[in-house]
Amino acid sequence: VGKSNLKIPLRYKVLKAKWLKPLTYPKDGVIKDVEVEVNCNKKTGSLYITDNGWHNIKIKNGKISNKPNAKVTRERVRVIVGAGNRIDKKLLVKDSI
Repeated sequence: VGKSNLKIPLRYKVLKAKWLKPLTYPKDGVIKDVEVEVNCNKKTGSLYITDNGWHNIKIKNGKISNKPNAKVTRERVRVIVGAGNRIDKKLLVKDSI
């Protein structure tokens, strides 16, 4: 409905990534570590965590290793890593049991 600008979402491509941490929603509500193996030759990238915004990060030997200590309160939290115009994301869902 209405006008949509598809150029923005279509400018991103998939970043091949293997998520090591986090794999599940943190029980204490704090994402302490983000570790992701990425298939790229970039030295810098970016990290996004819901309600914590984007932050510049370093990529060393194809690995992102960051300690954001990000407090999360929502039921679903997106963690996104990016390098250039490539991104990969992880959705963490709070266990309701």
